[in-house]
Amino acid sequence: MRIFIVSIIAVFSIILGSCDHRELCYDHEHWIDLEVGFDWTAAPESNPVTMVVWFFPEAPDAEGGPRSYEFGGKNGGSIRIPAGNYRAICFNGGTETLLERGSSFEDFHITTDTQDILGPMNRSMDVTPRPKPGKDEDVKQAPETLWSAQLTEFKLSGGVANQKVTFKPTESTRKVHIRITGVENYSTDISVSAAMTSLSEAWSISGQTGCNKNVTMPISISATVEGVLEGEINIFGHCHSEELTHILTIYSSNKYYWNFDVTDNMHEAGPTGLIEININGLKIPDPEGTGMTPSVPGWEEGEDIHIDML
Repeated sequence: MRIFIVSIIAVFSIILGSCDHRELCYDHEHWIDLEVGFDWTAAPESNPVTMVVWFFPEAPDAEGGPRSYEFGGKNGGSIRIPAGNYRAICFNGGTETLLERGSSFEDFHITTDTQDILGPMNRSMDVTPRPKPGKDEDVKQAPETLWSAQLTEFKLSGGVANQKVTFKPTESTRKVHIRITGVENYSTDISVSAAMTSLSEAWSISGQTGCNKNVTMPISISATVEGVLEGEINIFGHCHSEELTHILTIYSSNKYYWNFDVTDNMHEAGPTGLIEININGLKIPDPEGTGMTPSVPGWEEGEDIHIDML
């Protein structure tokens, strides 16, 4: 009987010892507390509602696969994550236009939804004139400001305290400002909008560049002072695969449109900063009107354009 009792105690000791070991491995060796921070020195004026972080384990069979975490504001915070080797990306969340796509570090990108080309005027037409370079492009909504960054090949060690990763986001979208002066016959009875061709459909966070196909994006245009129309648009970049022609089309609600080749403005603007497009001379026809003659510094004067939209 004494031998039997001793054997039972030995068996329970082994079982309890095994349970303690698994708990120790889970809490103190395999999972860790990690501090996630953001260095905003490259974008000090940023104001994200939230920041989203994705961690991609290098091991294909890693527990749980990719993991995402969201932090309110721009300051980061603490998370709990399995130890291992990772790559990671971050971007701002809480937006109306930015959409997440992709499931790996390499193919994860941010894009936008489709939009009618006359969406800024709250109009929809089955047949809307499109410039030949860009005629077959999809029309996508312009993005809100995107901030993003990536980290490659870092290790989170089990059993090590006070580990931290820090992202340094930069502004990934770029602003284009359009100013049209010398506008004639504009009135509040006429709505005006624009669209630009050959813009990147999405932003690759791991590559930090525009990606996917080329699309056309509509632009809101409004009067700022008498004789002047202005508008702004964020873009993910342009010509990510080759240099293309960029056509800016101005549409009016009384079914006229005008095309301007703004390729030089886009290509000569440099790699960063605001892109300025200035156009002088736009005559919006009145009911008896005959069109307009574009006259932009550095461009040859075009012939009169007075084509009704179908």
